[in-house]
Amino acid sequence: MPARLVADIVVLKNGNRIRGRVIAHTDAGVALELPYGEMMIPARQVASVITEDEDDFLRHTGEELLARDAERGLEFLRAAWQENPAAEAGKRALIKALIATGERLLTEGRTNAATTHLAEAEGIDPEAPELAALIAKARQAEAARADLAARAAAARGAGRWQEAYAAFKELLQRFPEARTDHRRTWAESAVQVGNAHFNGERFADASACYQEALRQEPDLIRTLELPLAYAELRAVAPLLEKGDFSAARVRLLAVHDLLPEEPSIRYHLALTAERAGDLGEAARHYAKIAGPENRVIDGARNLVELRRRAEQRLAGDSASVSADPRWQEEQAARAVHESRYFAIRHRNKAQAKEVERYLEHHFARICQRWFRGEELPQFRARIHVFLHASAEELRAHTNAPSWSNGFTAVERRYGAVFGTEIHFNTAAPQFLSASIPHELAHALLPYVLGGTAAYPAWMEEGVATSEEPAYKQEYYRRVVLEALEDGSLFPLESLLAASTYPEEAQVTLFYAQSNSVAGYLRERFGARSFFPLLRALTEERLADVLPRVTQFATIQELERDWKKWLARTEK
Repeated sequence: MPARLVADIVVLKNGNRIRGRVIAHTDAGVALELPYGEMMIPARQVASVITEDEDDFLRHTGEELLARDAERGLEFLRAAWQENPAAEAGKRALIKALIATGERLLTEGRTNAATTHLAEAEGIDPEAPELAALIAKARQAEAARADLAARAAAARGAGRWQEAYAAFKELLQRFPEARTDHRRTWAESAVQVGNAHFNGERFADASACYQEALRQEPDLIRTLELPLAYAELRAVAPLLEKGDFSAARVRLLAVHDLLPEEPSIRYHLALTAERAGDLGEAARHYAKIAGPENRVIDGARNLVELRRRAEQRLAGDSASVSADPRWQEEQAARAVHESRYFAIRHRNKAQAKEVERYLEHHFARICQRWFRGEELPQFRARIHVFLHASAEELRAHTNAPSWSNGFTAVERRYGAVFGTEIHFNTAAPQFLSASIPHELAHALLPYVLGGTAAYPAWMEEGVATSEEPAYKQEYYRRVVLEALEDGSLFPLESLLAASTYPEEAQVTLFYAQSNSVAGYLRERFGARSFFPLLRALTEERLADVLPRVTQFATIQELERDWKKWLARTEK
């Protein structure tokens, strides 16, 4: 019979015990290998070192891990049982942990995962206490989930959209595992309910339903951007009548980011600015609507005339929040369309001009937010923008990963930007509304952070996603809150230390969590400190930056504060 494997317990003078493998024991102290890394314990803190069998070590470690990481703890308990199947203590500990985990998962509505754990316990000991009752409870939950899904599907098939929406919502809230299969149908039901509100001229309710749909399925944006814009315009009218210009402006700006050149939205922004007393801002918007020939008018002194001309232009503009512009057939050869900051390589001039308007809008907005409206520092040459007709074409010309619909490459020399390329998949549903501001943020980030090395992946995506429109912010927020609820968040230490992206199945959470952490840092430490903090994190070790800049001694303290902030933001 082979010799039994052993492990070690370091008993500290304060009475605490630490289990692991002793890899060095010197006059300086004890070096111990733990499940999550190595630890050096100074000799002055060590009372004694005890040796135990491998299965006892695995079992004790698993039991200690269960409280903070159930699946990791179960891994150790399974290993302990496999190491010595005859040991009754290891068997009991594993069954107890499987039953407790299964019961917890049932209370969270995760019936599939609960059933898996309970079935494993049943395979080890079918007569285990409480097991039969929990298995029966799991079957009842599975039946309830199937009934809700059937009810929702039947209502959807019969066109009873309000009923379908309510049933899908209850299904996803009670049984989070159903989100993967039913999120899209819930979103489509929300759209149909929104359309009913829209037709009944309940515009605020319509807007809320459209935004709920986008939180679940952002790719619906191409279908919803026009009705959402119109619903928001009508919903803003009562705010203007009450004189609540601040709330009206917030809503209008969110829609303006979706349709930056839509005249009706710009007109209402101008009206809001005028009534709030910002005559210069109002004049700028009125002049933009009225046309370039009217920009010679002194806006502040001729505001009434500018508004009149803008209203005349609106009255004769049949495309105002009603048309869905279509790009013409693509031309055979690529051409270049140049503007002040961009050189757009395209096969269709109409498309290039529309893309230019979106680029210029988001460029100005980002500069206003990051540089307070000043000229972009050290801007040496136009940003080269390439428009690709499909995801396949995008990847044929770039190193874009399979999930991405945009790709930005920045050439840096001696800490300065010498050239920038942005590539887009123009067939992507979120191309105009989200991909453009996202990739522009990637392109402009070196102008605020500097340096020659690549930035951490979370930082790149945290900043880039923060420039996407409101519907994507709500989407990212939902993803993170669901991950917080089911315990699948990346540990903050591993997120901040990652130099590469995770596997594709975890990319959405990676983007959403990066977005959340960036938003937390901006809010927690102030907008003015945000970029200096990021710059410090690119130049120094995290352990050195934290206590000096954030006032947290460890990454664990920062993580706890972030999770409290995240929980407080839940509606």
